[in-house]
Amino acid sequence: GVMSKCKVHICRFLIVLLITIGFSHTVLAQNLSVNRLIDLLGVDNPQAFDELVKKGVDIVPELEDALDKKWPFHAYIRQRTNVIKVLAAMNHIETVPALKRGLIMEQTIRDEAIEALLNIPELSVSILTVELLQDQVDYQAAQLEMFRKLLQKEQDIIAILDEVFAILATNPEDSSTIDNLADFLARFIIEDKTVVEPPKPITREMILAALAAQQKAAEQSEEVKDEKIDVNQQLFSFLIKQVNHQNYGNRRIALRTIGRFTDLVRVTEQADRFSLSDFVPYLITVLLEQNEDMHNRILAARALEQIVPASDETLEAFMTVLLEADIESEVKWSAIRSLEKAGLAVGEHVQTLISLVPELEPAMRWRLASLFVIGARNDLPIIEDIVKLLDNQDQSLRFYGIQLLGAIGNKAIDFVPILMDQMERTPNLSDSILKALAKIAPNQAVVVDLVKALPDLQSVTDKIPAFPGAEGRGAYASGGRGGEVYIVTNINNAGPGSLRDGVSKPNRTIVFEVSGTIEMRSQLKTAANITIAGQTAPGDGITVADYPTVIGGNNIVRYLRFRLGERTGLTGSDALNIDRYVSDVILDHISVSWGNDEVLSTYDNQNITIQYSMIGEGLNYVNHSAVGLWGPRASYHHNLIYSNKTRHPKLAYLGDTVDFSNNVIYNWRERSVYTGSQGRINMVANYLKPGPATYSSVRSMLIEPDGNDVRIYLTGNIVEGSPAVNQDNWKGVTKSAVKMSEPFATPPLTLHSAEEAYEIVLAHAGASLPKRDAVDQRIITDVINGTGDIILRQSEVGGFPIMNSVLAPVDSDRDGMPDMWEIYYGLDPYNPADRNDDHTGDGYTNLEKYLNALTEEHELWP
Repeated sequence: GVMSKCKVHICRFLIVLLITIGFSHTVLAQNLSVNRLIDLLGVDNPQAFDELVKKGVDIVPELEDALDKKWPFHAYIRQRTNVIKVLAAMNHIETVPALKRGLIMEQTIRDEAIEALLNIPELSVSILTVELLQDQVDYQAAQLEMFRKLLQKEQDIIAILDEVFAILATNPEDSSTIDNLADFLARFIIEDKTVVEPPKPITREMILAALAAQQKAAEQSEEVKDEKIDVNQQLFSFLIKQVNHQNYGNRRIALRTIGRFTDLVRVTEQADRFSLSDFVPYLITVLLEQNEDMHNRILAARALEQIVPASDETLEAFMTVLLEADIESEVKWSAIRSLEKAGLAVGEHVQTLISLVPELEPAMRWRLASLFVIGARNDLPIIEDIVKLLDNQDQSLRFYGIQLLGAIGNKAIDFVPILMDQMERTPNLSDSILKALAKIAPNQAVVVDLVKALPDLQSVTDKIPAFPGAEGRGAYASGGRGGEVYIVTNINNAGPGSLRDGVSKPNRTIVFEVSGTIEMRSQLKTAANITIAGQTAPGDGITVADYPTVIGGNNIVRYLRFRLGERTGLTGSDALNIDRYVSDVILDHISVSWGNDEVLSTYDNQNITIQYSMIGEGLNYVNHSAVGLWGPRASYHHNLIYSNKTRHPKLAYLGDTVDFSNNVIYNWRERSVYTGSQGRINMVANYLKPGPATYSSVRSMLIEPDGNDVRIYLTGNIVEGSPAVNQDNWKGVTKSAVKMSEPFATPPLTLHSAEEAYEIVLAHAGASLPKRDAVDQRIITDVINGTGDIILRQSEVGGFPIMNSVLAPVDSDRDGMPDMWEIYYGLDPYNPADRNDDHTGDGYTNLEKYLNALTEEHELWP
């Protein structure tokens, strides 16, 4: 009895105590400021969570500040997740802008934000989708996951898309938004539609729920089970319906989407997964309709170009538009590329095409050369039409006919007398005619005697630069010269035809038959003695994304983009490195960005050049945005280095000599250029321009030596807005260093004044061929206008741009040189071994001559 009464009293006391403590915590929480509550939210305080939810949407600005300023870095995932959960619990339309911030964050946060947005009753998914597409921020990862969730919830995504198309069709000139939608839908069709669930600890409730679901499935009879819906087929039908829509805006969106989809399918070599032929008749209808909006006809032509092999109906349609007056050049180019790719399938159309040659611009004319040669070699009746070109008053057409006949070879033997006569009529083409005769009738005595008159070429034996214009310590890298050629035929992570497979073995030159973004799944490392010719990519060029790249010894890398980003969750990786302890590397016209340790680093190497490149915008989401550690025995010239927190760059951190000349440095935050403790540095005629992120205390900083033994030759540098430093560069040196009166001995460079270098770099630096992408265009605009910032994630500035591809020129012998190039220069388009010959004697192989010519103007290029 007594014990029982005591227990009752104790229990009552404990209950009252707990209630009192809880009440006091609640009262305490009610009396705290919003900022203090947010602090407590960061340590998972449930009372703070509840109180913040009660305060409602009035505190959304403070919660946005917590996401953007208080806890922006990767280390604060838990805190930002709690903020999103508070916003979700409010379940109010006014939380949408804040929740959208969560859509570009780490996956766990992104998933919380998606669920919160989908649960807001007043929010239209269609309108949200349009808003996300129109924003300058890249929300694609979240949009894909959102649509996967909608599919899982058995929502009608076709109805949602119908509303999206209707909204966007009111402004069909908004090409950026339409491109975003097209790329999103194309990827949604291609990719796995399984919802990606973040890992969660398994609970008893989860096990019971799984068992119950399993039991329910077992009890459900086969007869009543719903058939699995083919979402892709629904999407195809929807797109076809939109192509036939009465509103030309709807048609435009659908055509762009189909074009983007067929492009991705081709460059990832997935045509066997999809029935692309379903689109063909509808695309042809648009292409041939002369009253259709011309931009829509261009989109139809581009989409048809991607569907290979082209059907007979497609080839017929392309022939029709080539004959149409006033058709846009872009339509013609799709037709020309498709007809060349079709080869003998063109059939009787080849005679019509040869008749059109005089009317075509030179680049189109030469693009069709391989078609005419293969046609004549296979007895299509066109040789006589080719011979007629020799009588044309236009000498360029006579030259065209001569080169075609030479490539046709023995099949043209009946026309040797005509060529002989042409030698007398056109003496300035005699060398070309002799070379053609040597291939047509090599054993005829008269030809043998004439060919003897051709001069013997003595190939250069001296060491030659990697390419014309290569300078500095790495100028004499030889790369894959004289070795195999590897043709990249897809943008897959690995496997036959991939870049990874291509660079896995030494002594290769890598050329591209596709453009696009290669989404790596692990580090990419190049073997020794490699040349990577990014300028060969047809279309918009190549971007290597998502994982770091490491460059091996004796490598030549040109016109490629390396953009790491944070999509794969890496937190301590450079976008690009030159491997340790290697020599003879030149990186030319590359664009490197979005590293999350450094952007680009070199180490203890020999004979390195980085020139005419754009390097910067390291991601700060791990609070470490840095350009890189740039090692010794290297030349860094004519580069644009931009928008990083620090190491902008750090030079000669391992000692020894560095040439750092004619670079443009923009928008550093804490320090511009600084050094290791033993550097020997030539810093000549660089242009430094502070930006919006540059602290006031370092706006006049030229270089910060890190050690009393640093020796610097300093001349001709400009710091914009700092006339005293410009008059005396040593006033921009923030610590003591040994002042050198003469430069350290290094290989010669073509130097410009700092002001001239600024103009040259902005005009030419980066992966400017085949064309600058949207990222580099934005950066150049930032430098010119004095805008830009240090970014946390690439999504903030639009993310990875769309890289469109077109059909590459035909290369019959797969030697890396297109047939049109070989025909133009009298080489053999059916002999792969001639790639390593030197038909001019300048020391560069025939393949290298082609690669080098792509960086210059030429009548073969559009």
